[in-house]
Amino acid sequence: VNALSVKIVATAENFSDGEESVVPVMSNRMLVTESMPLPIRGNSSKTFEFKKLLESGNSSTLKSFKYTLEFTSNPAWYAVQALPYIMEYPYECSEQTFSRYYANSLATFIAGSSPKIKAVFDSWKNTPDSKALLSNLEKNQELKSVLLQETPWVLDAQDETQRKRNIGLLFDLNRMSNEMNVALKKLEKEQSANGGWPWFPGMPESRYITQHIVSGFGHLQKLKVVDYKNDDKIKTMVENGVDYLDKRIKDDYDYLLKHYTKEEMQKKFISSIQIQYLYARSFYSEISIPARCKTAFEYYKGQAEKY
Repeated sequence: VNALSVKIVATAENFSDGEESVVPVMSNRMLVTESMPLPIRGNSSKTFEFKKLLESGNSSTLKSFKYTLEFTSNPAWYAVQALPYIMEYPYECSEQTFSRYYANSLATFIAGSSPKIKAVFDSWKNTPDSKALLSNLEKNQELKSVLLQETPWVLDAQDETQRKRNIGLLFDLNRMSNEMNVALKKLEKEQSANGGWPWFPGMPESRYITQHIVSGFGHLQKLKVVDYKNDDKIKTMVENGVDYLDKRIKDDYDYLLKHYTKEEMQKKFISSIQIQYLYARSFYSEISIPARCKTAFEYYKGQAEKY
């Protein structure tokens, strides 16, 4: 039983009133997906051994749900079909807002770069919907979300045709353009005056999130998906974000100068946050590093090369 319909009615003399709702029933089981790539060149044979599958019979609690073998001559299609997952991120934090922009930008670029690819998406979009009527579960989005998160196999019966149709709908150019504009406006609104982005509106700026967004814009620029230099809104956001990050790397360096000797600073003092900064900064060689931050940048660059 995945859900129960609960109905409560109060009666007094000739009148009654009640309420009915659907309550999810959570399973104490957890879905674990084990996968193994099977790369093989043409005109050749190869033997694979799926050890996790062979050993699954030794468990007294494990219950196999489904075995799937997928074949594709072009693995890039897996990446394309994964984009809707990012497009439909449900939360309004800065990270997922940017991820929606990123995915829609990539999808627009892919659809516009090849008429054949766009034709495939259009054919998927126009596939007749196999579900003319929505069930109560599908109408109740809150319940559906809970069940999908807790028991993701419940709705796994949706067939390949329906999934492709949904992908086709998501790759509609007008829809993607609108989603990109909405995401950009939200990112512009959420960026603080000092150039940083918070996790959620109202929270302090997050260095990690800011570096994630700045590097994401840089990656899109490198892929030639967007040209931030020709978009005033993106250009302003990126330049302010980079300036914020340059100041933060200087803060890191100043802290070391205050608490350690020059000899001690030759040891490893680089962490994932500085590595992420160097990665994000690598996309923007055309944006000069302020003179006051140059020493800090060179120090952590040297740390990355050494360690």
